Amino acid sequence: MSTALVTGAAGALGRAIVRRLTADGHQVAALDRDAGGLGGALDLKVDLRDPAAIEQAFAETTALLGPVGILVNNAAVYPSRPFLEVPLAEERRCTRSTSAPTGWPPSTPRSR
Repeated sequence: MSTALVTGAAGALGRAIVRRLTADGHQVAALDRDAGGLGGALDLKVDLRDPAAIEQAFAETTALLGPVGILVNNAAVYPSRPFLEVPLAEERRCTRSTSAPTGWPPSTPRSR
């Protein structure tokens, strides 16, 4: 099987994705800002707002588990109150941090 990298692995959905990929035989790198006991073959504490941290996570994953063949971009930031009560500046901050990690880091080769 291939190597999978899952962002947002500390949440309920992220943990379920990690468990399923692991059960299906994949080597899983589980990434989250709150890493620890995420259930992956490799658990990494990574702030996806930091491009250097993303590069390091991909490098470490590739070095320890092999090239990443599956990317699950599950990380999200969202306020815990009704949408209409969220100030525009906070909504934009959440949108930026949620969409920032899309795609592969430029210096990381894609697996095919």
